[in-house]
Amino acid sequence: MPLILSFMVSINVCLSAEETLLTAVAREGRVIVSAALSGVESEQIYSTFRKGLLEEGLKTEISYQFRLYRRDKSFFSFLGDKVIAEKKIIKTAYLDIYERVFIIEVNEEKKVLLYEEDFLRSFFKAEDVQIGRLSSRESKEHYVLARISFSPVRLVPPLNMISLLYKKTAVVTRWTEAEIKILAPKEQGF
Repeated sequence: MPLILSFMVSINVCLSAEETLLTAVAREGRVIVSAALSGVESEQIYSTFRKGLLEEGLKTEISYQFRLYRRDKSFFSFLGDKVIAEKKIIKTAYLDIYERVFIIEVNEEKKVLLYEEDFLRSFFKAEDVQIGRLSSRESKEHYVLARISFSPVRLVPPLNMISLLYKKTAVVTRWTEAEIKILAPKEQGF
């Protein structure tokens, strides 16, 4: 148990400067976003993450939260922009210590990966997520916000009481804004 506590404290210090890398495009009337947690290539973060969690078979969790907004230019714009759509993706991952394969669970679907590089790429990125529909003329009035929450150790009751002692066991990035880029027909693969 002390090993888990010391690991959670050390991972919090390592990841405190993480940010969300975000892209948003309008393609065929759909708003498609991709997000990644930046800085995970750091050797110190990678070694702590791998040794503390994956080799022991403990679970880790990352969530991607996306919001599509419409700018309000009316008299009531002081109330803020309107949320048009919202989507949250939660990925839970662990190393199956018997089979020696990486497992990522997303919405009760399991993805089995053999290589660490594939696992890291898949776990720390959310790619091609559709969050809404817009016409190309509407996209100028809209934008996307995203943030990522990373919990190095996914605790289950009664162990989740540890979070009462250590408030910062998870890393939550700031909300990151991205303008929606309209893809021309050639860029869409036509």
